[in-house]
Amino acid sequence: MLILSFIIKLITMSMLSRAIGAKAYGLGVLSMSFLSPIRSTHSEFCASKLSDIQIKNPLLNKQSLPKFSEIETIHVKPAVEVDLNYLNENFSEFESELKKRLENGGSNELIEYSSVIEKLEQIQYPLSYSWGVVGHLMGVKNSEELRQSHDEIQPNVIQSYQKIGQSKTLYQSLLSIRNNPKIWDTLQEAQKRIITSNIRSMESSGVGLDDASREI
Repeated sequence: MLILSFIIKLITMSMLSRAIGAKAYGLGVLSMSFLSPIRSTHSEFCASKLSDIQIKNPLLNKQSLPKFSEIETIHVKPAVEVDLNYLNENFSEFESELKKRLENGGSNELIEYSSVIEKLEQIQYPLSYSWGVVGHLMGVKNSEELRQSHDEIQPNVIQSYQKIGQSKTLYQSLLSIRNNPKIWDTLQEAQKRIITSNIRSMESSGVGLDDASREI
């Protein structure tokens, strides 16, 4: 029951974290896909950045369902910080790549659904996973220490998602997909809804305003 409860909550929180974006993050609901490559990339990131002791943090093991019997409060902040670094580093690279494509003579064929939505989901997945676990533990294994860890790291989580939600490069890439009939007409209705939802959410967050007018 614990595992089933977590799965339901993780899916709900993953969707909620994106739905909240209409105001806080500026992101709509994205699709969950390609988990194996994500896990592999995240594992490589951890191996290159962390010590053996840090890698043994059970919350960083995303190869399977969470090992609740091994996850303690002391694991929460270090693991989420690793996933925040992964998100921030990879999003910066992702944003730079999108910017190059947008500047490449306006060749919209270089901006496709897989290179934007699916890539973004891969980047966000590790943090969504960890933050989902933390949210679940807050509900079933709450403690003063856990609440403190949660409260200490939450502002950084929100800040990272706000950065994504107010990325003009990402916004322009989504518009590029929507405004290109050669790509838009090939998408499934669910994919079109994801694009439209994200554009609407980002506009609600003020992505189209100048820097002085936006709340960051």
